[in-house]
Amino acid sequence: MGTPAFLLGLSFLLAHELDAVRCHEWRMFPGLSALSDRWGLRLFLLLHVPLLYLLIGAVAAGPGPKLVVALDLFFVVHLGLHLLFLRHPKNEFRDALSWTLIVGAALSGGIDLLLQMA
Repeated sequence: MGTPAFLLGLSFLLAHELDAVRCHEWRMFPGLSALSDRWGLRLFLLLHVPLLYLLIGAVAAGPGPKLVVALDLFFVVHLGLHLLFLRHPKNEFRDALSWTLIVGAALSGGIDLLLQMA
């Protein structure tokens, strides 16, 4: 099922996805940003259905070590992406809650990677 650090990182990321709705994250994505808020939100949410289906299915089936490493790396890279877009004019990830979720996922992923290498 994954190590505690991996599952914590996944939990932070899923909570971040909830926060992404609050922070209108679709406004920063090419394509989605051109849509009205009504349609951007709808498409943003609907695109998450297959992503979450695959993610939950993989975790429920017992993720292999390659998937865990790939997701751990994504948790870390995801922080880098948010830092890269920090000055984007439509970025609303500004408060401590948003950054706790983003950094929490990255730290958990980094810790899990280190523990797997030990």
